[in-house]
Amino acid sequence: MDTQAPSPFAQAPARGGYPPGYGSVPANPYAQGYGAPEYPVQVPVAAAQGVGFADVDVVEAKKTHARGAMIYMLAWVVIAVSLPMLIAGIGLAIGAGGLSGTPQDILLAGLGLLAGGMAIRGVGFSLMMKADFIIRAHAWTAAGQR
Repeated sequence: MDTQAPSPFAQAPARGGYPPGYGSVPANPYAQGYGAPEYPVQVPVAAAQGVGFADVDVVEAKKTHARGAMIYMLAWVVIAVSLPMLIAGIGLAIGAGGLSGTPQDILLAGLGLLAGGMAIRGVGFSLMMKADFIIRAHAWTAAGQR
């Protein structure tokens, strides 16, 4: 971190309410009195060099994330199939004047698909979040860096 850079916040006024430098030298464009921005060359951090995201853990996490995404998309397809079945079951039940026989079977099948789709969606989301956490933890802790 560059500790010599000027602060973006104005310096607090001096005692008596007068701004710093009142009545003396003209105000410096840098609020904290730096004459010129002559900063030393910043040396790159050693931890920034290394294997990076080609590490084995990250590669496996990317594969896990891809699997989770495919499961998640499959779940949405199952949910999309269940909704017309629910609507058809309700429509047939209203048309038949009661819930028995075929309307009941279609409605229960639609509810089963909806519940199954939601469960599958949870599994896919869980896999994606696990992989996301591994990748973020790898980036935060610079694991695998040499």
